[in-house]
Amino acid sequence: MADVVEQEESNKMNARNIAVVFSPNMTQGEIPDIGTCSRGLEVFDVSGNNFYGKIPCSITECSRLKYLDMGFNRLDGSIPVGIADLKGLVFIRLANNSIDRTIPAEVGSIEWLEVLDLNNLKLSGEIP
Repeated sequence: MADVVEQEESNKMNARNIAVVFSPNMTQGEIPDIGTCSRGLEVFDVSGNNFYGKIPCSITECSRLKYLDMGFNRLDGSIPVGIADLKGLVFIRLANNSIDRTIPAEVGSIEWLEVLDLNNLKLSGEIP
C-alpha cells in the first residue's frame, strides 16, 4: 500500500497543465505571469475578455504550446520576439487588440504554424 501512495504522490508532482481556457467570460485585468506552470501547457486561450497590458514574456517559456489565442482583449505593446521559439505553435490569434509596432521577423520561422491572425492591430513594417 505504501508503494501505491508513493506512486500517487509522484504522479501529482509530475502532473502537467495541458490547457488554460478563460474564453469568453469578461475577465478583466492583466494576464498574470504564468511562470513555471507553463512547461506542459499546450493550449492558452484567454480570448474574448477584457485583459489589458502587455503579453506576458513567460508565454515564451511554454515549450509545448500549440494553440495561443489572446484575441479580442485590450492588450497593447509588442509581440514578444521569443514567441518564435515556440516551434510547435499551430495557431496564433492576437487579433482585435491594441498591439502595435512590428511583427517579429522570427515569427516567419515557426515551422508548423497554420493560422496567424493579426487582424485589426496597429502594426507596421514587413510581413515575415
